[in-house]
Amino acid sequence: MSSRALLLVWASVLVPASAAEFPYEGVVTGTDVYVRSAPDNYPCLKLSHPARVKVVGGAFGWLKILPPPGCYSLVAKSYVRAEGKTGIITGTRVNVRAGSALFPQRAEVVQTQLDRPAKVTILGEQVITLAGKPTAFYKIVPPPGAALWVSAKYVRRPEELVTTRPATPATGPTAAAAGHGVARTRPVATAPAVVSPSPAEQLRKDLAALEAVEALLKQELAKPADERDLTTVLARYKAIKLSPNSPLAPALKAQIESIEAHIRLKKDYQAAAETMAALTAKMEKLKLATQTAQMKLSAGQISKGYTAEGILAPSVLYDGGPFGKRYALKKSADSPALVAYVQCTTGLVDLAKHLGARVRVTGSARFDPTVGKQVVEVEELEVL
Repeated sequence: MSSRALLLVWASVLVPASAAEFPYEGVVTGTDVYVRSAPDNYPCLKLSHPARVKVVGGAFGWLKILPPPGCYSLVAKSYVRAEGKTGIITGTRVNVRAGSALFPQRAEVVQTQLDRPAKVTILGEQVITLAGKPTAFYKIVPPPGAALWVSAKYVRRPEELVTTRPATPATGPTAAAAGHGVARTRPVATAPAVVSPSPAEQLRKDLAALEAVEALLKQELAKPADERDLTTVLARYKAIKLSPNSPLAPALKAQIESIEAHIRLKKDYQAAAETMAALTAKMEKLKLATQTAQMKLSAGQISKGYTAEGILAPSVLYDGGPFGKRYALKKSADSPALVAYVQCTTGLVDLAKHLGARVRVTGSARFDPTVGKQVVEVEELEVL
């Protein structure tokens, strides 16, 4: 991205490290100073004054230091045989990578390599995606050869933080009694000067803040659409305070506007879905009401000349009693499905004589909504 290019431009103007001999113990002079996996690479943790670091090298404005407390390294589990908290390297030239407490999913920088049967101290486990492939790692105590980097602008030798100044010459009898005319001087300790972040360091801080929220956004976008919490992500983006005139400001603004538009679209979609659900429910009610009205209308109508075919069988429901004597006209002998109910109240046809036969009946039919079937008043019967 363009912000990364700007970062490289700023890094190119950093002053080279001094040619002082190494190693030595340095004092951190700033607040929340990044300790990085490599120059201009991802940060692993932060240190503040008066933390001390062991400086073992340096170049072009960066100091190479031994990993301070709180740092850890990473090694692929596939190359380690774990025995409790001790791991034994099983491969050759196995990469040991720089782990990051600030960006746990970063592990691109290789610090050193180990061969079998080197031993490491295991601190925990972690899965990190490298080159699109999830890889299981052991978090380990940084082994010999592992190092991290810090900007030389924020580390000083202890003696550089103490200055000397001449005392005010003494006058009068006290000075004369000393036999020298001028009072002796001695070093006076002064507080370390407050070091303001350089433009390059400030840009790195802004970029790190932006990348942290972008990682959270990627996690949410990986979830199903109805489970994404973009409101929290939006609040995190809005909470980022960039330095004045930061070149990252346009990118931050565009990202905020994009997420806001996405949230609005999701709300509109939910509203439309709710409206559609309500409309569907109304349509179902209307359909049911229409069917009920049609059944009631059909119940009062008589169809003359109605013809139906089937197996004539006794009816359990209408076997005399208060419902009268009716017979069931079934689709087949072995099927319980009914074609209609039949009856003959005029005595023109003796239906009982034809039970079990396939017949064709003709007569007047009236729909009975209580059973959902036609009831046929038989006027003619033909045995098929």
